[in-house]
Amino acid sequence: MYPINIYVESKDEHFSNHIYNLESFLIYEDLQKRCHGKALHYVDHKNAPFIAYEIYEGFTLALKANKDSATFYVDDVQDFGEIEKLNIFDGKIQRYVNPKEIHSAIRSIRGIQNKSTIIKISNVNFSQYQALMAYASTASTASTASTASTASTASTASTASTASTASTASTASTASKKKEVSPEELLKKLERQDAIGTKGEDFAIEYEKKRLEKLGADPSKIDEYIIDRRKINVSQGYDIESYFGGQSRYIEVKTTTVNAEADFFFSANEFNVLKAKGEEAYIYRVVLSEDLESIVEIREIKNPFGAKDTSDFKAIAFKANLNDF
Repeated sequence: MYPINIYVESKDEHFSNHIYNLESFLIYEDLQKRCHGKALHYVDHKNAPFIAYEIYEGFTLALKANKDSATFYVDDVQDFGEIEKLNIFDGKIQRYVNPKEIHSAIRSIRGIQNKSTIIKISNVNFSQYQALMAYASTASTASTASTASTASTASTASTASTASTASTASTASTASKKKEVSPEELLKKLERQDAIGTKGEDFAIEYEKKRLEKLGADPSKIDEYIIDRRKINVSQGYDIESYFGGQSRYIEVKTTTVNAEADFFFSANEFNVLKAKGEEAYIYRVVLSEDLESIVEIREIKNPFGAKDTSDFKAIAFKANLNDF
């Protein structure tokens, strides 16, 4: 039995429950990370919590964590094609064409409620979920690239020469080639990124333990001074909480195998939480060896956001709904 804590946007409230099978819990944990700890919708079933997430605009996924299996509810036709044609799932796929047949808990989810056809996918395991996310990620990128290319072409047509238009077309062609990534390749990349992040966080905890020991912390009691927030609440806004000698640190770990200066990403939640923590906030920039077995470098960044505003950073995603247009 695995404890869970969910922040639900539609209710602006946190809920606690349990998931009884490992596959559902692994899916839940990954969805929490992808959606920065925010769920769209939640039904508090005692033995089968029902949680919906907006993966990106146009793709909402609802997870029902049964006692012994995971069930998904999604709309049948996504940007990346019909679910049934992906040949990912072994379990039963049931199609609900008549909206009246769909459970009210499904119909009330933003992003699903206006869909004419919903499908239920039974007995989903974590590997199948990862494959679905790989398709979804590729489709989202392709959709964005297509929209951007169209807008760029329209702008070029009105303001630039034929030569410039040709150059734009060439660039679009190159971009099209770049996004041709197989699901298997993307899955391997996502698994690698997850492994890098997890390993870096583990190393950061060991690094923090040694730092506290140098300050005089009793090694036999070191676990009392450090809280691994990943195991408690992934929407906390940081990974590690450290306290010793009257001083606290709230640490968000960012890991790479490239170099410390390489780009990294942070969520709005991480920005807001660390900014509020001020002088107690830290980013630990961890650089690992390619085999992930050793630390190349760790840099501590104190009060990383200080007087900074989100405009100081490059935005790569935006959130909207139909009321914004």
